[in-house]
Amino acid sequence: KEEKFQHLRQQFESQAEIIPIPCSGLMEFVEQGILRGSQLGNYLFDKLSPYLKVPVDAVVLGCTHYAFLRGAIRQIVGRSPEILDGSTGVAMQLRRRLEAAGTRNTGAGRGEVVFENSLDEPEILELSRALFAYEDEE
Repeated sequence: KEEKFQHLRQQFESQAEIIPIPCSGLMEFVEQGILRGSQLGNYLFDKLSPYLKVPVDAVVLGCTHYAFLRGAIRQIVGRSPEILDGSTGVAMQLRRRLEAAGTRNTGAGRGEVVFENSLDEPEILELSRALFAYEDEE
C-alpha cells in the first residue's frame, strides 16, 4: 500500500515479476523478540511456500524489522534466492545525518551506543539492546 513501494514496483515491473506478499503480524514477532522457532516458522511457511513452486530470484524485505528474520526466512526459501533488505540504506542515512549534525565519530576510538525510545519502557529498551547484539544464523 505504501506509495514508495508502488513507485518502485511500477519502475521494475517490466523487468521482473514482482509478487507483493502482505505479512500482517510479522513485525510483531520481532517486537516480541521471537526471531526463530516453530510459531514463526509456521507463519513464514504459510506466507511464502505458495510462491516457491517455481524458482525465486530474490526476496525483498519491506520492513526494517524483517532483517532480524533473515535466518528464519532462509529456512523456508532455501539457499538460492537472494534476500534483500533496507538495512544498508538505513545505515547510510544514519551516517549522513550524523555527519550533517557534526556528531559522527571520526576518531580512532570506538563510539558509544545509547538506546532511547519514546515509550521509555525498560522492556523495549532491553529488546533494542538484544536486537542490536543479535547475530542471525543465516
